[in-house]
Amino acid sequence: MEVRKVEPKVLDILRISAFQLLFLDKIPASAAVNEGVRLCRALGYSRAAGYVNAVLRRLSSDRSIPEIPGPTARRLSIRFSHPLWLVEELLSHLGDGETEALLKADNAPCPVTLQVNTLKTEAPALVESLAADAVAAQTLAEFT
Repeated sequence: MEVRKVEPKVLDILRISAFQLLFLDKIPASAAVNEGVRLCRALGYSRAAGYVNAVLRRLSSDRSIPEIPGPTARRLSIRFSHPLWLVEELLSHLGDGETEALLKADNAPCPVTLQVNTLKTEAPALVESLAADAVAAQTLAEFT
């Protein structure tokens, strides 16, 4: 079925469910598929429920991100969720490899930073306390 023939809300359900299947590892595939079908029916698109079920089950069986066709800038823009103009600018200055590495790093989670309340404890003591709870931590002096 052509994308332009699918109802916008059904497309939204497919996009959200596909994101869950491809990028969220704590949601079981069956739950993402079932929720997508349930949402489809709840929003009054019962006729599209079978289509949503088929698309999501097919996607859940493979779970690999398909290669995006087209020019490098468009592909990187879609893959890493950055504006096309920015990707084009980065490509012109950095080239393909460095741009892809930069975009990937930009999407990586940031480290958590804590500020020690020195009225209650000192940084080394807090690091030891966190280590006792199996939390890896380091002071800024150790970090730099």
